[in-house]
Amino acid sequence: MFVLGELAEDRAGEWIVSQRGRARKGTLRPDQIKALDEAIPGWNTGAKDTQWESRFAEVREFLQVNGRLPGKKGSPEEYSLYIWIMTQKSGIRKGTMKDDRLAALDAALPGWR
Repeated sequence: MFVLGELAEDRAGEWIVSQRGRARKGTLRPDQIKALDEAIPGWNTGAKDTQWESRFAEVREFLQVNGRLPGKKGSPEEYSLYIWIMTQKSGIRKGTMKDDRLAALDAALPGWR
């Protein structure tokens, strides 16, 4: 059975994706961006950004709990966080690391490089 609410939610999701595309292309006016920011916090955060933030939080928590950065010889979960850090280092070498992410990593994870 199809529920009307699901249709509205699907259309709203499609609309937000469309607005993200317009923002990337530079076709949204500043007042439109401001209105979206106020009405829908995080509207312009894609899945990859959310995933990055989540992994970053996991690494920060690991550091706080263990007093060290994740290593390659730990548990599978620790190793996964280690690989994530190595991927960030690779982004620096390739020149694909976003400046705000690099600043966040440097501030939160002393000695991570």
